[in-house]
Amino acid sequence: LNAISFIQNGSIVVIGGEKILTNDSRGLIVQDSIYYWEDGDWNNANNFPVMIKGGIAVTEGDSVIVGLGSISTDSISGNSSMNRKLWYSSGGDWNNWTELTEAPANMGKVSTGVVKNSCLYFIDDKAVIWMYSLNDKKWYKRSKWNSGVSDKPEYKIMKIGETIYLLAINNF
Repeated sequence: LNAISFIQNGSIVVIGGEKILTNDSRGLIVQDSIYYWEDGDWNNANNFPVMIKGGIAVTEGDSVIVGLGSISTDSISGNSSMNRKLWYSSGGDWNNWTELTEAPANMGKVSTGVVKNSCLYFIDDKAVIWMYSLNDKKWYKRSKWNSGVSDKPEYKIMKIGETIYLLAINNF
């Protein structure tokens, strides 16, 4: 549940998420495991640096950037917080992770991201578009999008070719 997933180098990769516990008052636990589907089998890579659920993954060639989800130890403790960090892995084996950056404190919850021209782009749940320059190692608040959709939609950012698209999903 709520795992981060992506496709890279012909493999399906699943990071973190929640595991249902039976006969346990916690209900769910958040995981730091990494599994990948390759050659018809699920394999285990090293653990992710933190327990994480519901974050993003942005891939470019053999590199992947993962993070911006929630961190908690279980489903009932109330000890859940936003994960403000992004981690980077290259080489396509998902065993080694380097902390890349921490997002601005006023950035809302993010569900998607894209990479273009050495920059990462995200749209948060407040419709604010954020950019992180991989060259400058700096965050920039780009703009706030007025989608015209009421009832607080879920925002998505996607890229086809070299064009970035914004979606406001509401009762799809």
